[in-house]
Amino acid sequence: MNVVSCNENGINEIIRSYENGEIIGFPTDTVYGIGCDPFKKDSITRIFELKKRDGEKRFPILGISKEELEKIVEFNSDAEKISEKFWPGQVTLFFLLEKKYLKK
Repeated sequence: MNVVSCNENGINEIIRSYENGEIIGFPTDTVYGIGCDPFKKDSITRIFELKKRDGEKRFPILGISKEELEKIVEFNSDAEKISEKFWPGQVTLFFLLEKKYLKK
């Protein structure tokens, strides 16, 4: 495990690791999370192995902005209203991935 500082160099190192398909650990409001690029199958497989998780149980995908999430999820009218009112903020919404991203 490589621990990096929360400064420009550390953030650049995290970005490189993410782009190279490595697994990233990060703090959230309450616990530490682990993540990876959700579009790199080998990285997702590695997280399933690390967590000893059944392949049928899904993982959350965190987004940096509504604009980024709109590229992969379906926003309905309720989600539009809630996200406009409460984001950015500590509100979690659940979405369906667009069909092209679902495992067949």
